[in-house]
Amino acid sequence: AAPDPSTQAWQFWLSAQLQPRVTEWLAFLKACPDALRNCSMSFAACEDWLWQLRNELAIEDLEVLLAEQLRSTKGERQNCIRLWLSWPQLPQRAPFSDFLAASVAACSTFGWIRQSQDLAERGQPLVGTLMGELPRAMFIDWARTVVDAPHRSRLPWGAHPYAKVQLLTVTQASGQYFSHVIIGNLNDGVLPASPQHAALL
Repeated sequence: AAPDPSTQAWQFWLSAQLQPRVTEWLAFLKACPDALRNCSMSFAACEDWLWQLRNELAIEDLEVLLAEQLRSTKGERQNCIRLWLSWPQLPQRAPFSDFLAASVAACSTFGWIRQSQDLAERGQPLVGTLMGELPRAMFIDWARTVVDAPHRSRLPWGAHPYAKVQLLTVTQASGQYFSHVIIGNLNDGVLPASPQHAALL
């Protein structure tokens, strides 16, 4: 089966966050055409211009390359520069909650529904437990692991609210009514929890 376009775009977005270079950013733009919807410059024109700049100036770092061009470039090429400046970029260091909020917002911007749901579901329990600031590379490693990891998923007709059988996480099932519930992946003593006896009894 062909790879999911949103999965490819998500992976390139992470790579470009980690290494904001011409190669990574162009790979992202090619995988996510929606990122260019507010730019009058086509992907082909943007690609040709950036490669030309890279070869002429021998600069791979996109931030340095475009910052230099912002003062001298006019016309539609300025739209390509503004697109980069407005692109959702993660800071070098930040609290986990800030990284999570920024990544979920970026997923919403580009319409990556599954990635947004995975980040929120796996990340919310960690908010408040991870204190201090984290380096960007550490957060990206975590995000890549939790989103790209193999996991159970439902076919579209299985996600219909009137489907006879639904596969849900505990969080998704909260607050809903079901006539029958089957809970998998639980060992003895996990649910319900084993009673804790006092040491003096």
